[in-house]
Amino acid sequence: MATATAGRNSKTGGPGVGSGQRLDRLTGNYRLIQSRTGYRFTVDSVLLAHFVDRWALSGEILDIGAGNGALSLLLAGRGAASVTAVEIQPELAGLAGRNVRLNRLGKTVRVVNDDIVRYASSCSRRFNSVVANPPYYRLGTGRVPVSNQMLIARHELKLTMRQLFECAGSLLTGGGWFYFCYPVGRLMEVFGMCPQYGLTVCRIRPVCPREGEPANVVLFAAQCRGRTVAAEVQAPLYIYRRDRQYSDEVRSYYA
Repeated sequence: MATATAGRNSKTGGPGVGSGQRLDRLTGNYRLIQSRTGYRFTVDSVLLAHFVDRWALSGEILDIGAGNGALSLLLAGRGAASVTAVEIQPELAGLAGRNVRLNRLGKTVRVVNDDIVRYASSCSRRFNSVVANPPYYRLGTGRVPVSNQMLIARHELKLTMRQLFECAGSLLTGGGWFYFCYPVGRLMEVFGMCPQYGLTVCRIRPVCPREGEPANVVLFAAQCRGRTVAAEVQAPLYIYRRDRQYSDEVRSYYA
């Protein structure tokens, strides 16, 4: 969860919008209620939603650490058949539920307010795909936000990388896919830890802030109990052009 974005258009009022909240356009005709000062969805969620293979949208998808529901809504916007969104923070889970109702996606997206570790230990379901825009920073690293809501979303206070991979590995069907993102500085951790939980990284895509700058985030696609292969490294994705406008690819995601 790196670069915050308030969406393409923002309003301070609207249906179901409370004090200290805003109504943003997410993508297409979808709208998102989110905090004006606390957690807000990031462009990384938009990139991750479009990194998920189109064929994966027809299966059962689990969104780990769903926040206010942006990633789940984005997947629904791409045609996902069924998304279960698990979020540990009650306020954010409540907001995700409101966003699902606002966009009339109750038949597609189901929000669960729970700790994913506890959920994984008691859930008998297995999912075809798991997605996660997880906390990026280990405790004691990165800038510490004032908001406790943001602290939990950005730092490994409630969910570590190891816990995330363990939960994903246990909740996926054999041959299922795990789509996630991390800062480039944690690349070797990802490759070292995934195999411990039956996950094989098969595809990665570096994300660069703008043309001419190095990548700072990596998108990953890993298969559960898949065969060992050399990971495909895709061409970099540039968020901004040199003139600081969204690249054509990213602009198309917001269409």
